[in-house]
Amino acid sequence: MAGFSVIDVLNQKSKEGIEEKPKARFRTKDIDIYNIYANEDNISDQNGIDEKAAEIKLIGLLQPLEVMYAPNESGEEYRLIGGERRWRALRKLVEEENLQEFREATCHIRKPRNKNEEVIEICISNSYRRVSTEKELKRIQMLMDALADAKTKGEQIMGYDLQSGRLRDIAAEITGKKPTQIANAMSINNNLIPELRELLEKQEISFSTAVEIAGLEEDEQEEIYSWYPDKIITVKKIREYKQRILEEQQEEDLKESRQEAEADETEEEAEIEGQMEAERDYPECCPDQDELEKQALETFAEYVQDDVNNADIKNLSELKEYMKERYKGEVGTLRGSNGFDGWYDCEEGYIKLCKDNFEEIVKKTVIKMTDAISDMIQFDTKAAEEQKTERVEIPQTNKVEVPGRETDERRHRLKLAKMFFNAVDTGKKSFELRKNDRNYQIGDILELHEMSDGEETGRVTEKQVIYILEGFKGLEEGYCILGLEEKGE
Repeated sequence: MAGFSVIDVLNQKSKEGIEEKPKARFRTKDIDIYNIYANEDNISDQNGIDEKAAEIKLIGLLQPLEVMYAPNESGEEYRLIGGERRWRALRKLVEEENLQEFREATCHIRKPRNKNEEVIEICISNSYRRVSTEKELKRIQMLMDALADAKTKGEQIMGYDLQSGRLRDIAAEITGKKPTQIANAMSINNNLIPELRELLEKQEISFSTAVEIAGLEEDEQEEIYSWYPDKIITVKKIREYKQRILEEQQEEDLKESRQEAEADETEEEAEIEGQMEAERDYPECCPDQDELEKQALETFAEYVQDDVNNADIKNLSELKEYMKERYKGEVGTLRGSNGFDGWYDCEEGYIKLCKDNFEEIVKKTVIKMTDAISDMIQFDTKAAEEQKTERVEIPQTNKVEVPGRETDERRHRLKLAKMFFNAVDTGKKSFELRKNDRNYQIGDILELHEMSDGEETGRVTEKQVIYILEGFKGLEEGYCILGLEEKGE
């Protein structure tokens, strides 16, 4: 029959009746050493065979070989899992000294359920052997690859649930190492360039030094390799190099921030000049910011008034609850009786009112926006009484839940270059270099608008000033560095 293999059948039979849990007793069998063959996955050095042969000749085989039933095409039935050095020492005694009493060896029969478990058993069986750093790195790589493949296939290895927990923690438990040792080894395996890997193998650099270097970029590693052999590469020298790189990067960031601040200042001055010219030429078409905000709020209030009427909302408390549910992820147009044309956008608990040209006029939380338009909303007489009653009760029963209002003097609308926006928004860049022409104070809110090619993209992030550094050596006069954190609710 096509595809039939006696060896496959025998291998399958050998895996039947597998015991799930390890035990203190195990099955042994005396096997002809010439019915056993080496395992290609064993990477341990086979040094000291002469010494091992002399030991066995003197006192006998003290530890059984570890094998699995896996017939090969050559007719050998058992594949080694552990004890290859003992096996080769026994062959030496038989072949070179004709000591036939060593031809049969007691073997521990192992039954790994799959290839990954076999590889892991090999790693465990040889874990007590002292090997070179390079061999140890390869062994850990083999172990991690086997665990990762088993996890992908949904296999369980020796009772470990690979779907929960980190593989490096499981590898550490299997090998008796610390998780950090496994992580350091994999960092070298994955990141160290070949030239430095060769120096590690030759013991020209230490394992600790290799770990430090592995965290650097490839071009930085190449620069370190160029030191060899004129300079000894040590952990101390690598840490000094990293500190220098960090200081250079900080200096570059400071320079870019200063350039960004100067560019923003130039853009703002040009915009102000253009606005002033427009106001002189067409004063009726250029209302000031306060007037625009008033128009936007009035128009939004007209829009909400329809909701008040249709939903039979009787008071401010009901309106706040309605607004929190109604205005989530909502976008719509605004056309006011006062001539304001624009749109509103609701996201992440905020309501933003903008003009048709995408210029943002007002941005407030849903509750604060409701407060801002509350005086423009008309409730019926009976509802007004209820509202009055609620306004008396709110300070008494819900005082903690009523947020304080932020004054306009503490909010600054600023532009932020696209290249910095994500870093600032996520908190990775927790500072801003700015010209202090606004008398920044701790607690101020920075409303930062992303700019690309001189235009706003529509993305906005808000940060609160928690620290101000100015008058410091290296800072130009009139500039300051603002420490930032997420805006508190």
